[in-house]
Amino acid sequence: MLAPGIARLSCLAALTICLAAHASQAQSPPLWGDLQPGPYAVGFRVTYRLDSSRTWLPHPDSAIGEFVRPVRVSIWYPAANRTSGQSMRYRDYVRFSAPNKYFARLNTALESRDTTSWKNAFKGAENLYPELLAQAVFARRDAAPATGAFPLVVYSEGWNSSSQNDNSVLAEFLASNGYVVASVPQVGTSASALALGINPVDLETQMRDVELAMVTAQSQRFVDRRKLAAMGWSMGGVVSLWLAARNPNIDAVIGLDPSFAAAQWKSLVLVSPYFDIWQIRAPLLTLQSGNSRFTSGQDPGVIDSLHFAERYTARVGRITHGDFSDFAMVARLFPVHLEDRSATDASEGHVAVARTVLAFLDATLKGRSTALSIMVDQPAPRDSLIRLARVSAANVPDESEWTAMLASLGFAATVDRLRQLQRTYPSLEIIRYGQFNRQGYALRDQGKTDLAIAVFSLNAEAHQSLADAYDSLADGYIAKGDVVGARRAYQHVLALLDGDKSLSESSKADYRSRAEGYLRNH
Repeated sequence: MLAPGIARLSCLAALTICLAAHASQAQSPPLWGDLQPGPYAVGFRVTYRLDSSRTWLPHPDSAIGEFVRPVRVSIWYPAANRTSGQSMRYRDYVRFSAPNKYFARLNTALESRDTTSWKNAFKGAENLYPELLAQAVFARRDAAPATGAFPLVVYSEGWNSSSQNDNSVLAEFLASNGYVVASVPQVGTSASALALGINPVDLETQMRDVELAMVTAQSQRFVDRRKLAAMGWSMGGVVSLWLAARNPNIDAVIGLDPSFAAAQWKSLVLVSPYFDIWQIRAPLLTLQSGNSRFTSGQDPGVIDSLHFAERYTARVGRITHGDFSDFAMVARLFPVHLEDRSATDASEGHVAVARTVLAFLDATLKGRSTALSIMVDQPAPRDSLIRLARVSAANVPDESEWTAMLASLGFAATVDRLRQLQRTYPSLEIIRYGQFNRQGYALRDQGKTDLAIAVFSLNAEAHQSLADAYDSLADGYIAKGDVVGARRAYQHVLALLDGDKSLSESSKADYRSRAEGYLRNH
């Protein structure tokens, strides 16, 4: 669990304050429940892209001549007014028209899967499904965009969500408050493998689709390319976290009951080549089910390991995993199947989630620091739906910052800083050995031998059991022509070799031969 002493509070009362400035007189559609629109009307548009770097069919489609991967991108955005564009119904988030037969084939397959999923949710009341499709939504198709450039939220859906309707209410709500939301359906690796598996290859497929959605949205004139968040529900949360690890331009990450917080998928997340705690530095909001049927399967291990990201976490009321999607708002209007909570529990929890997400985005992408300070600093009343906990990011320099510190403050002061951080974060590798070692060699090759020696020396201080650290230090002294320093470093190498478990026996023999040879000849 999170470290003791972190701040806790109620978000419901605080979020009312956070959102007061966004209140408008626009009437909410039925699916929005108690959510109130922000100051903007909402537009919705769909763009179809071909990704020529990946295949979809083994041979070109006879009608179109294409075989590359088709990607459908949906974009919600702040619109100029409520009369621009065409009115929409919920069916417009399920049934899509296509520019040609190639994309139509994709749409047909996704609509079939999505329709089956919704009818299963109604369980005996399938005749009400057409009523859901007929519900008015807040967005208007191809409405004129509002003036300005707005932050972008790229959204990754839950496992095998077919259309963009698994969180359309949240997307509309964010767009009404000045955000652009871009999403793609979860689609398998080929036309014959429409369903995504939960494995690194298939999740990479979703990551690349989401990245294509990001690029597509950023080409719109109403998108601020400098402000970017990644958000995902369920397995989409894993995709969003990995995206943040390989894209330093992502300013915030949001997980909606994300699989990276589930014990079942912890190992999958940790072994991925994209999971690097040093690269994940964007603030993270993780909202999880507060239903006792789901809390036993939660595991904070991944979240707790993200030392370099400011983390905000909460369990939400009594809602279950599916209530982080449109399902919760549908349950408020229709007799869908529910377990262990009421339709009111589901919808009120979803509303609280939406408001919390908005406050987090306002703070991280729009610089409205009070949105988060209110959420964290106020005391928590009893029986609130969300109580948010915060853990601050570890204030640890990266490799370039350590080098700058050596150059400006000197070696002794920098070592003092290293020791202080090692005491503060005893389980954390304060200086990454390999990355810092490469920096030392780069400086040596640039002729900056004194600074290279300082880098190698600090790396040795941070990793005193590694013979290679002193072997590198010897290389630095040799480049400077300092025989005394090189001899001293090689003597350290010989003293450490027998106990260095990071080296194989053959490697130890090579290090020993090099050190003894230098000492013998100098």
